[in-house]
Amino acid sequence: MTAVARGFRKVLLLGTRYLTEGPVYPSKLDAAGIGHMLPPASARVRINDLIFDELVNGRFDSATRSYFAQVIAGHKEMGCDAVVLGCTEIPLLITEQD
Repeated sequence: MTAVARGFRKVLLLGTRYLTEGPVYPSKLDAAGIGHMLPPASARVRINDLIFDELVNGRFDSATRSYFAQVIAGHKEMGCDAVVLGCTEIPLLITEQD
């Protein structure tokens, strides 16, 4: 089910720096009328490092899970009602129940 069909209005975009800082997701979200936010630059660097240093190597540490959850919770407080887990490994760490 798509973000539009689920009625999401503003999403947090998580993924590698290439994904979050690239034009693809923002343009598609804008075209669908969905707002988006990015983590601050320092968080994007850390998330990128965690993806490439841990997640792609099959490491799913509780500290990493906590960090992602903290970033998500902070953006929920800023009005995000959903998160794009824009890297195939992130859903192995964070689930919809989180």
